[in-house]
Amino acid sequence: MTPTQRTLKALRETYPHVAVAEYWQPSFAARQVVDEAMSWAKSSSTSGLLRAIASLERTGPGKRQDLFGFLDVVAIGRGTTLGVQCTSTANLSARISKIQTERQDEALAWLSDGNRLEVWGWKKYVARVDGKLWRPTVRRLVLASNGAISVESE
Repeated sequence: MTPTQRTLKALRETYPHVAVAEYWQPSFAARQVVDEAMSWAKSSSTSGLLRAIASLERTGPGKRQDLFGFLDVVAIGRGTTLGVQCTSTANLSARISKIQTERQDEALAWLSDGNRLEVWGWKKYVARVDGKLWRPTVRRLVLASNGAISVESE
């Protein structure tokens, strides 16, 4: 299970509306191959080939694109809109830094409109807590008084 899948599962326990906000953007060459193969497969009714092509479309040459360059999941409800960047605990600091530097304008716009922003870093622990081995470290990003994006104190 990926960090995004774990985050979706956890958020669905408390938010009524949760959706993946990232998507797979295949390279032009991969897209062309997929389109041609789909046309051929539809005419010869080969369902196994269709599944293989659909898999190539999601995992073949290309790149994963986050919404606004930093959001993997969006949750709506409980009086707020929450955007989440999902990662491993080991990459938590790097993702926060990227949002604060490379995606600062987008993140400032997101936060300025009253939305919440969190980075969830997932880690597998040895001992279970509430029956779960995998648990997130959650860091909330907020607008600081100086207009910068800061990590909220715990």
